[in-house]
Amino acid sequence: MLLRSGLPVVFWWDAYEASEYITNRLPTNTAKGYLSPEEFVTGQVPDVSHWRIWGCKTYVKVPRSYQRKDFSEKIMSGFHVGYSRTPIGYKVFVPELNDIVTTVHATFNEVIPDYSEEYYQELNRLTVKEEDKPAAIEDFQHLI
Repeated sequence: MLLRSGLPVVFWWDAYEASEYITNRLPTNTAKGYLSPEEFVTGQVPDVSHWRIWGCKTYVKVPRSYQRKDFSEKIMSGFHVGYSRTPIGYKVFVPELNDIVTTVHATFNEVIPDYSEEYYQELNRLTVKEEDKPAAIEDFQHLI
């Protein structure tokens, strides 16, 4: 999921949580027949109609805590990084806010283009560059 989406490696935990969410709602062979783990626990067939492609471009309504009273934008673009634990909701990373927003007001563009396109320019700005300077023992004296 993480490789296909093109998102930075810092979202690996969100990818893990989303895959766990999906796996718990997929049917597996049990002694009672094909059941999903959630269906086995709750007795109800899980609804999967709200599933979206992980890492796709998402347009979200800005939460009230981030809104200002001037004529600022009410919609921001981000990337779908998971599902909330409430009955329905999406976790979306919004680069402008540098935060993950949980919302139900989202529109998804589930077409993820090839890596050569402009789509990834916004993601390339999120990557963190490592220093080439090798670490020395003196750099860690403050930890003693």
